Order: sequence, then C-alpha cells, then structure tokens
Amino acid sequence: MTEPRTRAPRTQPPPGPRPAQAADSIPVHDREFKRFPHALYDEIRAGGGLRRLDVPDGAPGWFVTGYEQARALLADPRMSKDSAYGGPEWHRRQPQRDGDSSRPLFRHLLTLDAPEHTRLRATVQREFTSGRVRAMRPLVQAVADDLVDGLLERGGGDLLDDFAFPMALMVICALLGVPFEDRTEFKAWSAVLVASEQAAPQAVLAAGDAMRGYLADLLRRKVAEPDGTLYSGLARSFTAGELTEEDVVSMGFLLLVAGHETTVNLVGNGMAELLARPAHARTLRAEPELIPGAVEEFLRYAGSLEIATPRFAKEDVEIGGVRIARGDTVYVVLGAAGHDPARWPDPHALDLRRDATGHLAFGHGAHYCVGAPLARMEGRIAFETLLRRLPSLRLAVPAEELTVRPGLIMRGLERLPVRCTAEEER
Repeated sequence: MTEPRTRAPRTQPPPGPRPAQAADSIPVHDREFKRFPHALYDEIRAGGGLRRLDVPDGAPGWFVTGYEQARALLADPRMSKDSAYGGPEWHRRQPQRDGDSSRPLFRHLLTLDAPEHTRLRATVQREFTSGRVRAMRPLVQAVADDLVDGLLERGGGDLLDDFAFPMALMVICALLGVPFEDRTEFKAWSAVLVASEQAAPQAVLAAGDAMRGYLADLLRRKVAEPDGTLYSGLARSFTAGELTEEDVVSMGFLLLVAGHETTVNLVGNGMAELLARPAHARTLRAEPELIPGAVEEFLRYAGSLEIATPRFAKEDVEIGGVRIARGDTVYVVLGAAGHDPARWPDPHALDLRRDATGHLAFGHGAHYCVGAPLARMEGRIAFETLLRRLPSLRLAVPAEELTVRPGLIMRGLERLPVRCTAEEER
C-alpha cells in the first residue's frame, strides 16, 4: 500500500522524568490512521517514546513506541499480564467478563504471570513440538494448493476469505483435532472475542460462553477417544491431573483463536504489500530463496499484532524519562517498534533483502508466541505457493482502497480482492 508521508520529528525533550501528558485519544476507528499509523507513532517516539493515550471503548494507558523500550518492557517482571493489577480506570471501563462459563477463557497464557504461566506454557510446549509442526508441512502445502485451484477456477476472489482464512482454519483445526465442519461457529465467536473492545459486553459474554461450552465438550470427546492431536495431548494431561478443565479450555481457546487470526493477517498484510509493489513480487518469484527472510520483513513492516495485549505496572516504573505509576496500563506498540529508525535503517521502506530478525512481531520474553514456528511455516508456504502458481495475481481494486479493520490489538485487512487467470499459470 502507498505510504503516506510521516510528520517531521520533533526536537527531543530535555533529559529527566517528565510529568504525564494530558490524555489524547488513539484513533483506532479512523481508516486513514489504521492504514498507516506511523505518523503518530513517529511523533510519540520523537517525544521520548511514551505517551499516555485514551482508547475508545477501552481504557487509557501508556503507548510505548521505541524498539529498545518495547523490548525491555515486554520482558520486565514489574509488568504483569494479570488485569488484577490494573488501576480503577481499567476495571471501570473494561467489559465485565464474568459469565458463569466464559470466565475461564480469559485466563490463559496471555493473561497470566509466573508461576501459573510457566506451568501452562511448559505443558503446551510439550505438545507443540517442532516435530509436530514439521509433520504438518505436507498438509499445509496440500491445503494451499487446493485453495489456489479454487482461485484459478473463479479467476480470483477475496484472498482473505478464499485463501488465508480457510488455510489457517484448516491447519489449526488439524493441529488441535477440531472438526473443520464446525468452523463457521467458532469463526463467528472468534470475530467477537478478538475485537472485544468494540463489541458490546453481552456479545462478548455470549460468544465466550458458547466457545467455552464447545471446548469443554471437545475435551470430553478427546478423553473418551484420543486421536493423537494437540488437544488430545492436553486432554491426556487433564486425565493425569496436570491440567484442570479450565486450563485445557483456555489453552484451546487461545490456540484456536490466535492460531488462525495471526496467520490470516500475516498472509493478508504481506500479500497486500507485495501486490501494491509489482516489482517486489517479481523479485520473490525470480528469487524464491528470499521468501523466508521476506516473511520476517512482512512481520516487521506490517505484522499481525499492531499492539501487544495490555500489561499492568505492579509498582512504579521509570522508563524513557517517564514514570509509569503502579496500576497504570501499558500498551507496547509492536508495529511502532518495527519502524524505529534507531533499530531499522529507513524503517518505512519494505526491503525484501533486509535482515529483519530481532523484530518483536511475536513478542519477547516469557510471553513470546508459542505458535511462532507454525505461523512462519504457514506464511512461507502461502507466499511461495501464491507467487509460484499465480504469476498473473494482481489487486482487483486500487491499493489505496484497501482498508484495515478497526481495533486496537490486531492489524488485518477487511478484504483483499484479487484477480488471476488460469491461462497464465505456469
């Protein structure tokens, strides 16, 4: 997509702690902002890297945009993922997630600290092995090829609904052992829960209750009939007394929802950037060995998560000359960290030959994404297959008409219309 000009950096403020600024609002519903938010992020970084902003339909907090500051806070033990440490404003303005059955969904790896986080992560990593991920490569390739066949038959379509979403859903369903025919239901639940800051509280509760009931029933089925899938492995840990039902359900929820949303956005965002730059697409077709590194560059440039799920200060913390008070909410802007010129030369340029390792798209520290190897594999196969089999693939609308979904955490397009012709397949 065309990159609008960014604002000129402001003069750096003098050193030393500064008082909190008056809260402005982050325009998460503004389409132009969502399309290229880095004018604001650059401005915050030039002013020291932290600014307190209000969040429509959410809670105010500190937005962190510098790479080193972001990396430090992601691994800082004084920052908690448990909202119990949030201040009064957080609890007053957040949707009440206290449905009788949906409550466990919101206590998972992204909302827990050690030692509970450590216990759960160790259990899921025992099942989420590199060998299991590698063994799925033939399935991922077969799914990608089948979906490309469909695009060719139709002469194009929506690259999200007709390729990225079904590919990611089929793969995560196969990994967990979830019947793919149930995808319509949990895709709808997922859409509400991922964008919970925009959804009505009752809609969040209803989707959570439905998802919780589904996953609890699936657990009972895996206990009765083990099938060697990841969820079956978690069911085995439940039977052995290592995990509670709530543990398994919350883990299933996180893997099912995050496991497909992040892959969809990786493929969608990356392909949108490529198709808006035909020369870049030609480069990857001519040099497919660049694709693994290009995936890392897509993650740096326009990753699936724009902002990490919130953290809460367990005590007063000073960083970047700003005092974060106990109970304050902290939003680490992963997308802004990926565009910090102190870490990445010419950061607003998409450079397929850049060494983008070290980006924070999958987080950092104890909460680093457990599914990162699977997302990388899916991304590499998706880009390679689309570029190899669809040399005529092109946008069906001008790049500037592509819109990013509103919201705070995720970064993903609403639609990605494309055209392709079977006659040019090679």
